[in-house]
Amino acid sequence: MKVRKKFREGYVKVETGQRGRELTLDHGWGCFGPISQERGELKMQTLIGLTKSIREKGYLRGNGHERYILASVLINDNDYKYLIKNGTHRLAVLSALDYESAPIRVLPTSIPAFIYRREVDYWPKVRDGLYTREQALKIFDNIFEGDGNY
Repeated sequence: MKVRKKFREGYVKVETGQRGRELTLDHGWGCFGPISQERGELKMQTLIGLTKSIREKGYLRGNGHERYILASVLINDNDYKYLIKNGTHRLAVLSALDYESAPIRVLPTSIPAFIYRREVDYWPKVRDGLYTREQALKIFDNIFEGDGNY
């Protein structure tokens, strides 16, 4: 848990710093909430700025991985879904502006790039014993089905 908290603290500091403020984890973990009013206002400013930019210039991809919408691919038999890792704000704005598609990158170096449900017994945290096979499958299925309860 300490490793996870340290990761989240660093993530919040970097993410908010890129948006002009260096907020701490005390302002919330933006991926799940709840968040402080200050963090909420910062997120809203980000969305408004992105909306204005994309309306005026269209969606422009730049150089560097941080400029792409990055995803892992969840694969269940013959069906697949993207799990967005970076670019959720951009994807939300593109959707709100009625874009019918969005360019998504799956990097072969991301860990992991492709997650096959049938390979649950080989997932690192299942092999390490952090999650049972059943717990891991429940998390996968909830994410895959868009349940949000994971």
